Amino acid sequence: MSKISLKHSGGNVVSLNAPTSAPTSPDVAFKLPNADGTSGQVLKTDGSGNLSFGADTGGKLLQMVETTQESVVSYASASFVDLSGITATINGVTSGSKIIVDIRLMVGRAADTGIGFKLFRDSTFLPSYSGSTDTFANYIQESGGGYTYGFHNFAFRYTDLHGQSAGSNLVYKLQGTTYSSSNTLYLNRRNYDSGQRGQCSVVLMEIAP
Repeated sequence: MSKISLKHSGGNVVSLNAPTSAPTSPDVAFKLPNADGTSGQVLKTDGSGNLSFGADTGGKLLQMVETTQESVVSYASASFVDLSGITATINGVTSGSKIIVDIRLMVGRAADTGIGFKLFRDSTFLPSYSGSTDTFANYIQESGGGYTYGFHNFAFRYTDLHGQSAGSNLVYKLQGTTYSSSNTLYLNRRNYDSGQRGQCSVVLMEIAP
């Protein structure tokens, strides 16, 4: 197997080797660019052997935004309402980019309290699957009264494939509801013991198209 070797003055060699398997074409030629690129650029091909320097964009994490909510908030509503602090804004997004939404909740509730959640981008409801008109996280409920002593930990991951417009400022928020207005949902505390506290968070990640 042939190779091109470049020997350093210190004695060690850097080599450019032929591929392990035989090329599919009898003659594979690459044409190098006539100038160096700028810092952070990568060497790309146009599929015809012409190489050039360009930005590394595909699948790249362009920005990340995180917000946390540590305050104790309670809700008792049979209708969906905005959950205080469970919202985050990502500004100046790139055209066509995708947004990954990661939400972590620590929730306290009585054992007989049904709760549900909905995720929104601005005023647009983002269902958990195509064609869904139900809540982002289906209602959960445990039968038989009494108290739930620990936290409920919810982890929501949603990939917004909408393909954003250049420069958009996007607000993602979570709404919640209880089975009835006589039931209570708590953020960042247990139902039974108000001294036990937790933390909720929202993370937004913009991925290049």
